[in-house]
Amino acid sequence: MKPILLLTLCVSPVQTKAADQPRVVDRDGKRPIPVITAHDHCAWPNLKLLKDGRTLTAFIFNNASHGHRPGDIECWLSHDGGATWKLASAVTQHEPDTIRMNCAAGLAANGDIIVLTSGWSNRWPAGVPRARGSFRFAVIGPWLSRSPDGGLSWWVEKDAFPQNTPAGRPAVPFGDVERAANGDLCVSVYSTQEPWEKYEERKFRSYLYRSKDDGKTWGEPVVIGPDSNETDILHLVDGRWLACTRAGTGVEGKDFMELFVSDDDGRTWIKKRSLTGYQRVNGHLLKLKDGRVLFSYGDRASDPGRKGLEATISADSGETWSEPVRLIDWNGLDGGYPSSVERADGQIVTAYYCSALPDQPANSLKGYHMAVIVWDAERSFRGP
Repeated sequence: MKPILLLTLCVSPVQTKAADQPRVVDRDGKRPIPVITAHDHCAWPNLKLLKDGRTLTAFIFNNASHGHRPGDIECWLSHDGGATWKLASAVTQHEPDTIRMNCAAGLAANGDIIVLTSGWSNRWPAGVPRARGSFRFAVIGPWLSRSPDGGLSWWVEKDAFPQNTPAGRPAVPFGDVERAANGDLCVSVYSTQEPWEKYEERKFRSYLYRSKDDGKTWGEPVVIGPDSNETDILHLVDGRWLACTRAGTGVEGKDFMELFVSDDDGRTWIKKRSLTGYQRVNGHLLKLKDGRVLFSYGDRASDPGRKGLEATISADSGETWSEPVRLIDWNGLDGGYPSSVERADGQIVTAYYCSALPDQPANSLKGYHMAVIVWDAERSFRGP
């Protein structure tokens, strides 16, 4: 296959049909073949490159359910660039009748891995109908897990991070832990703005929190997206930040991604533009070594069997973006949540999850797993 040539930077990514999109290629010019691993995991992966520059770690949820069964965040390691993966440890040990499924992750200045986790309780009072299902009574606040040995063991502090946002609601961590220009560690969390009973009633808000002691304590929250939930942050250089945020209730089929920017080291944020159409969500930002910014996200708008991952790229710090390309198709009703890192050789490793194996029915929820592809950004995006 010839390299994909993308020469046009546009004001807004055009949401073309999946079948009509150009496809990314690997270093040999072929479509990447997914590595299927972590079977029976509804993974929601968060991928990191460790301080040795070689080891990859994926933080994933360890149950084959979309968060309706008890479970925890696990740490999986790859020592061969993403070709094979092995379970290293459990990042958390959930309390009875709770689940730890949401996470944000990154590296402290000293190289320790920091993972923030939250989830839900199943502690429904007697006589109260379980209208939202199992493990959906109430959101539980975040724990902070820290590993000094590359994910093999963990210290867990249950009160190191504020349990509630300024809205007075439990904080839910998401995305990457990033370092600010002044050395602070920063992370995004979100919460509802007020109490709610039905999913469609939820109104969200996302925040940036800071740590001035390398992740030991956190505070100084500021609003990123006033109506946003899952938010991934990226520090570019000299206090210029990007944040891709998910807008919507999560149940009405109208969620989409927006871009927010900060030019004062994450202290204040303004909305720049919409990034996607409906049901193209769960975004991730990655700064490449050549300075360009990769934005990847899940396509949940297509029919079962045709859903997948897409990506665009920006050469001007998020001002304009290329036309989207197709990373991979995934099978099943549920999936997405891409997370990417760039290897030392310039190849991109992207992890995601889906609910069906390739040979299962397109509407299946019986084959949950994590999958990983390795692809070449230089060959897949050619432009200014």
